Formats: sequence, structure tokens, C-alpha cells
Amino acid sequence: MNKKNNSIFIILGMHRSGTSLVTKFLEIFNINIGSDFSSPRSDNPTGFYEDMSFFRVNMNLLELNKIEWNEILNPLNLNLKTKTEKINFWLSDIEQKVKFNCNFAFKDPRSILFINFWNSFFKKKNYFVRFLYCFRHPYLISKSIMKRDKMKREESFLFILQNWYLILKNIKKNDEKIFLDYDLLILDSKKFCKDLQKKSFKNLNNDKYLFFQKKILNKKNQRNINFKIKNNQVYDILLEIYHYFKKPKRNELLKLIKKIEKYYQNIN
Repeated sequence: MNKKNNSIFIILGMHRSGTSLVTKFLEIFNINIGSDFSSPRSDNPTGFYEDMSFFRVNMNLLELNKIEWNEILNPLNLNLKTKTEKINFWLSDIEQKVKFNCNFAFKDPRSILFINFWNSFFKKKNYFVRFLYCFRHPYLISKSIMKRDKMKREESFLFILQNWYLILKNIKKNDEKIFLDYDLLILDSKKFCKDLQKKSFKNLNNDKYLFFQKKILNKKNQRNINFKIKNNQVYDILLEIYHYFKKPKRNELLKLIKKIEKYYQNIN
């Protein structure tokens, strides 16, 4: 197997960060995203594009660890189990799905808790793993979570922080990684597309691109993203992470991780 020609794209992002739309967008580069999806809902009318086999593995891992998908945790104290016979069937199903696809992408925000599990699983199968990190302005994520999941604002900030911390903490120096700005996709899909092409995304399918623009992209989602919330420590940290995602630098990554860990240590 030629690793470079057999890539697995693991799409990671906080809930309500546009991972569904970004996953669908990858199809314009003839990347397979699966077909066994959950049905669209009012909060995601164009679809989730979460292949159910990956979803079932993640849900079984959550069940194994006795945690809910939206549970607010202290990420410094996580010691998650990932070995269970229950997921073997779905892992076998996943192997068959990706076996005959040169490039396969999957998304499920729950995968953030199990980044190392998925990374290890595919590397053992000799796939070239590429991480795509979707991010969005934290105010907009919070607003969306508050509306859909009835969280309070401070709870939503903590939920975002724990997920973003797990992403930052598990970024390995030698991993293939790309940060994708969901707000840019909404505001300027042409630039979003060109940026991906600069990062070795080839084989653009123009018909799929035009379909995405006309049928999938919701122009009503275009918005101003300048928001301020005063005297909120967690939100201030989230803004720092957000700006890191926009212009990632290795030395800034380590500083951010230490800052977040200090915050969690102080609240315990």
C-alpha cells in the first residue's frame, strides 16, 4: 500500500463548528466520506455526514467510559479506556469501507476524546493519517450550543475549552495537520477552496463544487464575527486558542497548553 495514495482524513472539531459542512466540502476533491449517514435534523438540515460505523464506535467508547458526549469534564484527569470487544464488529466494517478507497474522510466531534485511538488504529493498518481541524469563532459555537443543547453560557465555554484543549494537547509534531476556518468557508468559499488546493488537495471536481455552492452552502449564514465579552477568563483563553488556530505556531502551542492546564489546576 502506498501510504501517500491511501489517506485517511480525520476531521476533528468542537460540536457546532461546521465539521458537517467541511466534510461535505471535501467531496469536491473526490474524497470519499461514506454514505451510511444519520438523517438531517432541524439543527443541521443539510445533513451531518457522520458515517454510522464511526459514530457507533465512538458511542460504544463513551459507554465504556461511562460518560456522556456533552459532559463537561476536567481534561487533565482523563484516563479513557479504548479496548472492548463490542467495537470489533464496527471496526471490521470500517476496514471494509476504507479498503477500496484511496482517500477516505470521516467526522464525528466525539472523536476528539479518542484522537489517539483513531490515529493508532489507522496507522497500524498502514494508512497515511491526515488531521483536519475545523474551528469557528467561540462566541458562535457557544451561541449555537446554548440554543440547541440548552447549556448556560459559562457551561458552553467550558465545553469548548475541554475539547479544544484535547485537540491542542494531542497535536503531534510529525502529524500531517491542516486547520480549517469554518467562518471562512461561509464568508468566502472560493478562498477556502484555494487555500485547500495550496495544501495538496487536488482533483477538484467543478460540478461538485458548483452543486455545493448552490445547494449546500447557506448564504444566510454569512455574518459579522466580531464579539466581545468582558471579564470572562475562559472566553479570553478561547479567543487565544481561536487566534492560534488561524495562525498556528509551534512555540505558541506549548504556551497555550500550559496556560490552559494552569487554569484547570487552579479551579480544582
